[in-house]
Amino acid sequence: MKRIIILSAVAVGLVLGSPGARAGSGTTYQPDSYQAGPTGGDTEAKPNRTAYRNVDPSTGTVTVLWANTTPGAIGCAATGGFGYLRVLHKVTSPVTKVAVAYDKATITPFTWLKANVRGLVKGVDTYIGSAALRGQMANDGGTLVIPLDKAPDAGSVMTIDFGIETASACPNADGGTATFPTVAVF
Repeated sequence: MKRIIILSAVAVGLVLGSPGARAGSGTTYQPDSYQAGPTGGDTEAKPNRTAYRNVDPSTGTVTVLWANTTPGAIGCAATGGFGYLRVLHKVTSPVTKVAVAYDKATITPFTWLKANVRGLVKGVDTYIGSAALRGQMANDGGTLVIPLDKAPDAGSVMTIDFGIETASACPNADGGTATFPTVAVF
């Protein structure tokens, strides 16, 4: 009997000590669970303005290209192009931060990798965290870490949008592409 108790204690220690067993304290999402998020920008049809956006949830890749050759403030767009992927996370335990990994990021100097987190706080839809990293990058990788300003309500669904956004300056031509292999919620 003593041997069974010792073996049971060792087995429990091995399971609780393994990284896979701690998955309950955090959830990691990959491209197969991503959705297309918001896309847009001021792309009104004008002779000197061009935009291209591609958001692919199946691969986790976002590409945004934006150009405006109009000189000066007249005819300058209000916003540049943007494209985001989205993860919806059901809040089942306290959440303090979100980490969005990026890879193969190639972006121009006036382009940003961005992540925004929204959630219900006391029943009100609220932005609770964001992070941005400005280019220039060439095939870089890393992680955007978003500490949350407020805790989302238990049982609510948190929205995590992440992708690329360009400047609206003119004249300019900016853009980039990046793959987002994982989003981790802690």
